[in-house]
Amino acid sequence: MEKLDGVDATLGFVGNHLHVHGDDDARAWAETHREALLVALGERWVVHGKWLQRKQVIFYDALPAWFVALDAWDREREVFTSAASRTALLAGTPIATAPMLHDGPVRSLKALHAMVAPSRFKTPRWRETLREVARDADLDPEAVALATDPLDLAAGLVAVIEHDDAVLDRVEFVRASFGSAVLDGGTDAAIRNVLARDR
Repeated sequence: MEKLDGVDATLGFVGNHLHVHGDDDARAWAETHREALLVALGERWVVHGKWLQRKQVIFYDALPAWFVALDAWDREREVFTSAASRTALLAGTPIATAPMLHDGPVRSLKALHAMVAPSRFKTPRWRETLREVARDADLDPEAVALATDPLDLAAGLVAVIEHDDAVLDRVEFVRASFGSAVLDGGTDAAIRNVLARDR
């Protein structure tokens, strides 16, 4: 999966009570979609992912949703379910699921690193869109650009090992230049990423 640059977020239900770990916007969004989430998740499932409404270091202009799921914990089986089951679980909900970039064994670390490609959540004109969003927020577009990772690439990869519809292990690979961008850049709280449907 593509590693995403956002705020960690978790949501699930205990009875009818919605528990959300994340920022205030994530909580408000989840409350708005409470009924659809309750029908899909019930008390069985807890979803972990990234809340991507506000830019961190990478700016996205083609997000499928504000909440992108990376994991779904099955309380009955006490496992993280597979990507295929997670996708089926969340179909028809306002939560998107991170797409798998590769299925099958990877023969070397070099081959794995070669999979760090342009982000699936950025269009070729993301830089122009970032400047437009900055101007709309009454911010200096050049200053915002300097606080943003300048590359088209994803932040890295999340490699997952699955068996019998369960996740056995996972490893995150962060590209070195993203780490440098984090150190050099900053978060622009007023800058919102863009949903694909809003472009």
